[in-house]
Amino acid sequence: MITEIKPTSPTILSLLKTIESKDFVNGEYSFAKNYDGLSYYDALLTAIGDDTLFSHLDDNTPILKYKHNKILGDTEGGKFFLESFQELIEFDGFYTSGYIPKGFDRWHSDSDVTGYAILFSYSKDGNGYFKYKVPGSREIVTVVDEPGWMIRGMYYGNAENTELWHCVASEGFRVTFILTFVTEDKYNKAVEFLMRA
Repeated sequence: MITEIKPTSPTILSLLKTIESKDFVNGEYSFAKNYDGLSYYDALLTAIGDDTLFSHLDDNTPILKYKHNKILGDTEGGKFFLESFQELIEFDGFYTSGYIPKGFDRWHSDSDVTGYAILFSYSKDGNGYFKYKVPGSREIVTVVDEPGWMIRGMYYGNAENTELWHCVASEGFRVTFILTFVTEDKYNKAVEFLMRA
C-alpha cells in the first residue's frame, strides 16, 4: 500500500525548497523511448491504460516499454538531491525520473528492487498523476498531483499479492527521486527523520 508522508523536519523542508531551484534539464529534455512511429498521445494511452495492465496480468500480454522521460542523476538537481540525502538518511538505492516539459512511464512493478521506498515527486503545476493497482486486488487508484512536493512511502513486493504495479504521466514539469531500503527498519528510521520536528 502507499502511504502519504508529510515532512515536518525543518531541515528536510528547507532542503526540498532548495532542490526546487536546481537545474534538472542539463541540456536535455524528456524524450521518446521505444515507440517510434506512434504519436506521443497514442503511446501514452497504450502505456498507462488500465486495459494494458489487465491484459498483461490476465493473459500475459507483454507490456510494451513505452516511456517519455529522462534520468536525472547527472543533472545539477539530481546530484544535489543524492549528495544531500546521503548526509541525512541511510538508504540502499537511488533512482530518478524526469518529465520535462511533460512525459510518462508505462505500467511497471519494480519487482526487481523488492523492498521499501520513499518517492519524492515535485510538480510545478500539479497537472500530472501517479496511478497504481492495489496489491492483491483489481482496484486502480489515481493520485492526482498537487503543485509542490508529494512524498509517498511504499513497499515493492515480487509475489502476485504484493507486486505494486504503477505508472505516471504529467502534462507539465515533474521530477521524481526514489530512495530504496532493503529493510523495514531502515525505511522506518528514514520516515521518522522526515517527520522530526
